Amino acid sequence: MKKKKWLIGSLIIIVCISITVFAVYTINNKRSINNLISQLENAINKHDIEKIIDLYPDYCKSDVIKYFSQEQLNEFYNNVIINDNKKIKVQILNISNFDKSSCDDIIEQINEDYQESILIEDYQLVTIKYHDAFSESNLQVIKIDGNYYLYFYGNIGEPLSYFH
Repeated sequence: MKKKKWLIGSLIIIVCISITVFAVYTINNKRSINNLISQLENAINKHDIEKIIDLYPDYCKSDVIKYFSQEQLNEFYNNVIINDNKKIKVQILNISNFDKSSCDDIIEQINEDYQESILIEDYQLVTIKYHDAFSESNLQVIKIDGNYYLYFYGNIGEPLSYFH
């Protein structure tokens, strides 16, 4: 009887640990810079301008929309296809290691531009390469409420500027 209780207790503990590990992995995966860049890659490959716009925080989407065109996204995608390779692969070459104090200027700029009181938890510069024919590009990303977003500061940066 004691062995049966011990076995049941052990199984419950193992199930709880498994659920916790899965939950932590899922939450961290949703909130990572790698996942943000992967979402950007998927949106480009699916020619989905709305998904690209969704990679920006809500406070600036009305401004970001002005910078994007579905036609330009399609043209960019078609120009990048080489040797029948129909997928664009965005490679992360580097993620800066800014400290939290780097966020102060960003917070001040957002408050000034949008009259929003937003707490920026992290700010990083991500160097990417999305095709061998193009040079490296830098994207600024911010973390708000545990999620990373592309940072809009009046300039959307490359490669996104090709969709304007």
